[in-house]
Amino acid sequence: MKIIKNRKPIFMVHKHHATKLHYDLRLEIGGKLKSFAMYELPIKPSEPVNAVQVPDHPFWYRHFEGVIPEGDYGAGPVMVWDKGLFSSFMKDHDGKAISLEESIKKGFMLLWLKGHKLNGGYILVRLSKKAKWLIIKMDDEYVIKGRKPANWQRSVKSNKTLDQILEHYSDKLKK
Repeated sequence: MKIIKNRKPIFMVHKHHATKLHYDLRLEIGGKLKSFAMYELPIKPSEPVNAVQVPDHPFWYRHFEGVIPEGDYGAGPVMVWDKGLFSSFMKDHDGKAISLEESIKKGFMLLWLKGHKLNGGYILVRLSKKAKWLIIKMDDEYVIKGRKPANWQRSVKSNKTLDQILEHYSDKLKK
């Protein structure tokens, strides 16, 4: 992987219908995608979302959209639901920036997302050593009020719905 200095790290959200429909928030940290599975999206400041940190994914996985075949772990359709850049605004007591690696190790992250769908401030807090986290949307100008936008059912990569992805890639898996 070619490393570009002074570039903001990427984030992405996969919408994945495996055993259950869920979302996977993926954050580029240390050359890998740190991943957090959640059954709902953190879009309201008053409603923290439970998440479980799952194994890291390789950086190339940020492009994956398709169908994981039956018999494989996580079988089912996967869409690139959102993607963008993010930054951390964690600082120590002296005002020095805390690295993403140190922040995730400590179990507390303050992030600013700039994506197609998710934007603004988010707090991630580890609840236990067993990979349980809370993700909280900060109360900022990017809080979604009212109904969810129509584009929330579509991929930012292909503009397809999960059903369309399943149909498109299932035909290719059979050949």
